[in-house]
Amino acid sequence: MSCFRSLFSSPFQGLFESLGGGLPAILGLALCMTFSHQAFASITLPPLECGGSCSPIVFDGEIQPVEFANGIKAPLQDFVKGSGNGELFLAVENSILYIGLRVPKTAIGELFIYFDGARDDTLSSNFPSALSPRSEDRFLWVEYLTEDFPALSQPVQSMGQSGNWVEVTNPNDLWDIKVGFTKPFDDPDFVHLELRVDMKPASTSFNEPLETGMLGLGIHHMAGGGAVQSLPNNPMGPPDEEQTLTWETLIFDFPQSIPLKIASWNIGQMPAVIPDRGAGEPADFGRSLAGKEIACVNEAWSGGDREELLKTINDVLVSNGQDPMQAVGLPPDDQGGQTTGLMLLSSRPFIQYEVREFDSNLCSGWDCEQDKGAIWGRILFEGGAPTFNDGWQPGNADHFIDVYCTHLQTGGANYAVRSQQLDALKHFIDTTRAPDRPAILMGDFNVVGLQPSMPNSEYDSMMQKLDIATLTPFDTVNSWTSSLYDLGTSPQLFNPTAQLRGTGISDGECTATIFDDLLGGRRLDYIFVLPAKHLWPSWGIASNPNYSVDPGFVPTISDEECLSDHAMVQSVLSLVRTELPGAWNPTRPHRMTFRTLQLTDHGSGGYCADWFTKEIRIGNSEASFSDGQTPDGDVVTPGWSVSRLMSTTDVENLKLEVWEWDSPSDDDVYDSSAHGKHARFRFDHFSGLWEESDNTATPVTPIGFFNDFPDGMTWTTQGSGPGDHATVVHALEAEEP
Repeated sequence: MSCFRSLFSSPFQGLFESLGGGLPAILGLALCMTFSHQAFASITLPPLECGGSCSPIVFDGEIQPVEFANGIKAPLQDFVKGSGNGELFLAVENSILYIGLRVPKTAIGELFIYFDGARDDTLSSNFPSALSPRSEDRFLWVEYLTEDFPALSQPVQSMGQSGNWVEVTNPNDLWDIKVGFTKPFDDPDFVHLELRVDMKPASTSFNEPLETGMLGLGIHHMAGGGAVQSLPNNPMGPPDEEQTLTWETLIFDFPQSIPLKIASWNIGQMPAVIPDRGAGEPADFGRSLAGKEIACVNEAWSGGDREELLKTINDVLVSNGQDPMQAVGLPPDDQGGQTTGLMLLSSRPFIQYEVREFDSNLCSGWDCEQDKGAIWGRILFEGGAPTFNDGWQPGNADHFIDVYCTHLQTGGANYAVRSQQLDALKHFIDTTRAPDRPAILMGDFNVVGLQPSMPNSEYDSMMQKLDIATLTPFDTVNSWTSSLYDLGTSPQLFNPTAQLRGTGISDGECTATIFDDLLGGRRLDYIFVLPAKHLWPSWGIASNPNYSVDPGFVPTISDEECLSDHAMVQSVLSLVRTELPGAWNPTRPHRMTFRTLQLTDHGSGGYCADWFTKEIRIGNSEASFSDGQTPDGDVVTPGWSVSRLMSTTDVENLKLEVWEWDSPSDDDVYDSSAHGKHARFRFDHFSGLWEESDNTATPVTPIGFFNDFPDGMTWTTQGSGPGDHATVVHALEAEEP
């Protein structure tokens, strides 16, 4: 097929000519450019498995995201003009591939779509002929106008023949492909294109892409003024029409998920004047929690108990060659009364955290002496924990989840106080969480959850206040992310009348039968999934998360008591991407943020370092943070950051100084990089390349491209000095404002 054929043989030829001869030439030249890149890019598209309960896609040309929520969303970026980006939606339903494109509106547009019917052949070295179009491959061209007389041309379908494309004339060879087109009233700056693709010729019932589990897909959208969006999302150019390897590979399977072990436990370790609520000591709880990656601990009231618990956990982890846990909620006991009794533990770095007490009037009775409240932690769940393998390895700064740990008012008659605390908790969550992904809320709520739930019960009211009483539109349609918001109700999936396992253990008294004794008991402790606020989240919880209750009966400690008067609730849930990130787009500006995620002291000898920074910088944007603004400790999340807007060919140097305040001696500057005392980086906005630098700001180590970490990256440096030196986990982030 000639590259210019579609423009000059189009039913809109006269209109193109009236707009001037330059536009077809420009668009044709853009299409005919030769690109040598090989894409090897892939998107994993989950098959529809919802037993007919999912809302079907309405093929009407208008892209309603929730219709596609059982699939994947991906960006369509313009690397030519840097104009508004587009969106791509993919879903498979009843053997039909649905493609939705939301692209910026211009007067004229053309869409070229390429299908590789035997993608397994193309990716195999045994079939060199499959590297160019063959008879199982299809090419679709369609053209549209958006102005005075909006119209869509009749699609032209071609098939491969000896490495070229020929128009399909035999109806039995056609793939059944329908194209819809709209200019939605409520989305005036965009055009919607929708395709319904039966991935096989009319002459056969054999759907090779679904049978083999993969399809090659290339998309090239051209609009007036030179704007281009394409798949693969590649800044090097659109897919080549005759090189099948430059197309994306659709894999019909469930996307890879990242498992995360979490737990919540009221351990009943009371202040010294009050007896503990079970047979356990802090070390016993530490050994039980050592295998978790994130844990919410309630009722760890004394500083000694908290420290012993954390030390035991980390002794176990270090002996197993694992990363130690950090704790939020370790203040000394003499800071104005009781602590919240809460600890949020994580073996992954905290990006941010905050401890919030309920207002002093939101309590009743002895609880008013306990300063209950909640802890928020934004935690890197994958790629954030540093690993050492011939140097520090980069991680993904976007791989995080917001986790909340709380403890509410006790007492069956105090439901009004708990209701007010829930309002305060909800406000805390809404003002701190990321809206594009689920969050986790866990702890001892002192609200009895029954099965089935009783209308107008306190449990029902709690679910309403937390906005988890009904499913979001996305979760209503989606079959491959979890729609369980109260993980303890998981037996309902298999038996709606099954008894739930309680978590309250009266006075901590139990025997070896306690696991069965808890059936039908009081549920007080919960792990909740808070669904994303965005209509289409960027992350989800994979379907059917594992959940269990551990009563903590250890007969070697006591044959008459459990470790606490509460059982531990635990889950293995998996994080999965529902929206794919974009590629690095130098034609658009980005707000660059340089953060210090974690400091580990190797110099103070366990005396709780008093950290501060005189300078954290990107180019001429800088900030400083005093000792009073920074938490103390040998391992801390300091919360230091600085931002700067960068664009086009900007190149900026970054710098971080790490200091410790000493009294009465002078302040000490810490060695925090192998290339000199201060950690330094350089970022090239045009190429998206990060480099680590020495103390003269000369780049010495390329550490990665943002194309590999499109949502930002983490990088770890460590000082090499014999005295005061530190390990620092940095976050290097970019975002289109």
